[in-house]
Amino acid sequence: MKKNAEGPNLILLLTSEKNEDNAQKLCLAILHSKLAACVSLNNIKSLYWWEGGLQDSCEVQITVKTNTINLGKLIALIKELHSYELPEILYWNISAEQDFKDWINKNIVN
Repeated sequence: MKKNAEGPNLILLLTSEKNEDNAQKLCLAILHSKLAACVSLNNIKSLYWWEGGLQDSCEVQITVKTNTINLGKLIALIKELHSYELPEILYWNISAEQDFKDWINKNIVN
């Protein structure tokens, strides 16, 4: 078994968009800029507080697989292109099987 310590650490970033069109545009911009190797989209229902009121909306949740080297640029791109005034941007370090980690790092700008 290969060691999982080679190359930059991986990051999983989560954001959401208000509809499929906006999510698709954001994901394509992320992928074309080579800041992520893969994005996944899921339709979700969100309930949240916004401007003093309880909101209920359908959204598209976007899961982005990237690495620590690209995190700052990825966040800047999301903030620039996102349709929300305050986009959800959550991220955490992840572990992965070495071949998958290598694939991610090979397919993004480092």
